[in-house]
Amino acid sequence: FVAYSIKTGIESCPNEILCEILELYQAESLTDARDGMADAFDWCSKWRRVIVNNPVFWQEIWTTWPPKIVELYETRSKNGPLRLFKFRDSKYHYDIEGNTTARLLALHRERIHTFYVEWRTYAHTGWEDLSKFMERAVGDNLFPRLTQLHLVSSYESVVRLKRLNAPMLRSIVLIGVILNPSTFPSLAHLTTLHSEHSKLTAEDLIALLEACPRIESCGIKFAHVNDPYRDPDSPTDSDPDPRSVLLPRVRISLGALQDLTIDGMHWSCMAKVLNHFDIPSAAKTELVPLIRAGEDKPSETLSAVVPSRDSLYNSIEVSSPTREITFYNSSTPGSFTFKISDKIQYHLSLCADITALTTSLTYLSLPSSIGIHLSSISIVGIPPVCIPRTVDIWAAFSSLPNIEKLSLLECRDTNDFFLAFKFDTETMPCPRLMGLDLRNSYFEGEVLLEFLRDRQEEDEVANIEWIRLVEGFFGEEILEEMLPELRSYVTVTVE
Repeated sequence: FVAYSIKTGIESCPNEILCEILELYQAESLTDARDGMADAFDWCSKWRRVIVNNPVFWQEIWTTWPPKIVELYETRSKNGPLRLFKFRDSKYHYDIEGNTTARLLALHRERIHTFYVEWRTYAHTGWEDLSKFMERAVGDNLFPRLTQLHLVSSYESVVRLKRLNAPMLRSIVLIGVILNPSTFPSLAHLTTLHSEHSKLTAEDLIALLEACPRIESCGIKFAHVNDPYRDPDSPTDSDPDPRSVLLPRVRISLGALQDLTIDGMHWSCMAKVLNHFDIPSAAKTELVPLIRAGEDKPSETLSAVVPSRDSLYNSIEVSSPTREITFYNSSTPGSFTFKISDKIQYHLSLCADITALTTSLTYLSLPSSIGIHLSSISIVGIPPVCIPRTVDIWAAFSSLPNIEKLSLLECRDTNDFFLAFKFDTETMPCPRLMGLDLRNSYFEGEVLLEFLRDRQEEDEVANIEWIRLVEGFFGEEILEEMLPELRSYVTVTVE
């Protein structure tokens, strides 16, 4: 009984502040809005009165709840905005056929701000799929306040949404759902688009993005399959220059775009989509193209999908752990990332050893690469088994005339990178190279010293000026033995 006499001051808290506290509890601590309110009812009679009389706590309705509970939330939410959810794996399993959801949509369509539905179709029952349900429950009805729409179809099928009348829509998530062009007028104010497990063609995706002039964040994810969709307009082997087919007539601006991810689309279709739009330089773009085993070369794929705006990027980072090749500008926001999917690597395992490093080096060796614009290259986490041939390193570095900084980070063996510079004694790769960042990477001291001596003897302009190392990586004795001679050539920074 002593606990009941403890004074905390919470009883004097104004109702407005108490509401905000309870709202945070409801939003942050719960997976089922109903459970939290039941807990709060047991804490304090004042809290119970505040909750019962405040519509904000009753505006999230799960149609899978028992019907009496749904009706209670309808009543107590009064005329406030509604968030309507139909979860596939809810703790409660009412409204399997969607009749409660359809009733709420029809009765409260002017109040609904958020609509989230996960739909499962069982073949043996003959129940309607999500497309037919939406046709029955939504149709052409106007939802004037709907801003967030989340539709999840059965994993076994992809459906098309034929009608949607929601002019204030801001965010849409589609999983196993494709929008018909008839729904595009509702996308005029859309800022966020996320789509998974769809079967969009290049033309579908182009039309979809054209309908979203205010789009800020877009993520499109396809399933990786062995026999992908083949675009009938994609280039063939007989074309003299495959990229010429992909050049656009007029680029359409996506001026508000900040993030774009396309994952699993074949590279030829992906290139067609990218070449159709003018993507802001500050946007963060990530591509995970589908590559056919034995048919496509990742380096040529990279050459086709890297934007033609070469001057936007002055740096490249190649990461083995993440399988990513990222182009960026060191002084401005925005980046362009090309990722080799682990599934693509698996399918290509019988071909060449395809890695982010071999792909990027081969690409940089091509005349069409952006190597001439790069001033910095970073190579991260390369294991010994993935070190390319010396001739391939030399060919790539010979195409980087303006590189000033070379970073070899967390690499188990960097000797071949230094040996590549002397592969051809008649040429000087990276003549403007000034600095080496070798943090957490292993190298033989004599190999590095020979590289520094060769650069110094060859041409004063080609001298290396600085090196960065990490203290303790080589062991104290080895580092103390190495440092004096290194410092006779360059400035060494030890971290």
